[in-house]
Amino acid sequence: MPKGIQLKIKLETARFNRALAREVIPSAKVSAKDVIRTTSLELMGLTMGCWPVKSGRSRAAWRPIFLSLGVPPPLPKGNNARAQLEGQKAGRYIEKDSFKGFTAFMVNGVDYSIFLEGGSSGQAPTGCLRNAMQLMRRNIQRGKRRRQFMKGLKGVR
Repeated sequence: MPKGIQLKIKLETARFNRALAREVIPSAKVSAKDVIRTTSLELMGLTMGCWPVKSGRSRAAWRPIFLSLGVPPPLPKGNNARAQLEGQKAGRYIEKDSFKGFTAFMVNGVDYSIFLEGGSSGQAPTGCLRNAMQLMRRNIQRGKRRRQFMKGLKGVR
């Protein structure tokens, strides 16, 4: 895995998580789990909207995240059923409860997805997941997401 893009993803994830923890969760009228699950779903929607590969394994790997959150995933594109199946096996959504709190991990384990996020495709030269996190973080900091959760936005599941 390219170290530079891996570091960029970790840094943006830390910034994003800090914004959620400081500005949304404390004032939400729903549980932290519901905030994180709803935010994960919104993040996946934004990511899928700009993901540079419209069919195949890397796109299919995002589908299990939607399914784990109880939401129908976007319909698969392309006609390579084998690639779709392989991709779905490489994706997962993991939730962990610990003394530090609730954590969720969204995993696209397809070997080349890190290169797509790193901008190897001309269709998304700056990646998608990091851009989605940046957009959501800016909205949180502007108060848009905080107001939604303060109104009692329902979590998924």
